[in-house]
Amino acid sequence: MKKIIMQILTLTIAFCFVASASAQPIAERSLPYSEYWPGMKHQVTINISGPDGAIHIEETPPMDWTIDDVENNGKVNNGVITWDLDSQDNQSAIITYSVTPPSTAEGNAVFSGKIGDHKITEIITLSQASQSPQPLGIFQDHKDIVGEIRLAYDAAYDSQTGEYQIRAGSSPDFWSHLVYSELSGPFLIQARLKAECPSTDIAGAAIIIITDELILPPPAFYMVFYRTNGQVKGEWRISNNHYPDVTGWITPSMQDGWIRLEREGKLARMYYYNIQTQEWILYDTQEIELNDPVYAALAAWSNENHEMAVGHFWDVELKSLLETSSLSNWQLY
Repeated sequence: MKKIIMQILTLTIAFCFVASASAQPIAERSLPYSEYWPGMKHQVTINISGPDGAIHIEETPPMDWTIDDVENNGKVNNGVITWDLDSQDNQSAIITYSVTPPSTAEGNAVFSGKIGDHKITEIITLSQASQSPQPLGIFQDHKDIVGEIRLAYDAAYDSQTGEYQIRAGSSPDFWSHLVYSELSGPFLIQARLKAECPSTDIAGAAIIIITDELILPPPAFYMVFYRTNGQVKGEWRISNNHYPDVTGWITPSMQDGWIRLEREGKLARMYYYNIQTQEWILYDTQEIELNDPVYAALAAWSNENHEMAVGHFWDVELKSLLETSSLSNWQLY
């Protein structure tokens, strides 16, 4: 009998030891992309799971990368971030911080870290992103135009239906991801727009003309914005020294998302197709510092953190106002 009791005690102690060892918290690191862009801020997320209790975490981003926006009372010392968490909410926690690679960064970038005695897993090495253009349909390129990369944005073109689709996330400014071409001279950009976002109507799709550089905030621009609730408005900034201004909203009873922007010299003209009168209506004209070359673009974004918006674009046209031919018959810069 004593022998049986001893065996039970031995098995119980062994089980408790194994259970205790297997119940250690674990952490997984995630970034929006498996690539990095020199000079652009990237958000890093560490997801923790396991039992309640105090935990110590150490994270070492790539050498010489700038660290900021460290949440959860993390401390930075000599390029290493540490957290000491007293407990975890519902046996899980999410930690975020941001890193910015120097403009001279090149090659692979390595992250390392540990939670207790265990390594933080996933996304250990980032490769440098290619700077080569990625043509899409009739446009020259597409890319993120954001102050900080938080979500993985993307764009696609269906040659069978002619639809462009942009998936983009939250941005403190006007857009997150652009599909664009660099142009000179008078032209128009025209498209049918729709937009979706599950939890907010402060999101949408747009056609835009931007001057000088693809940066935020843009020095000067004109944008026609289609909101997820079906309303349309114009928004513009005449130069770097002015705040943006807006038109009134055009309701879905007047239009269904078919809109046009024309650029001629410093003039930007906004049109919408009136579904009641079946004609194009000139809705707004502004004089803006549009110096050649400029960018004609499709865009989408959401004002909701961690929430993707999807912009849909059909019947997209880029045409010169100097002649009746399409964009394929005139020169791109």
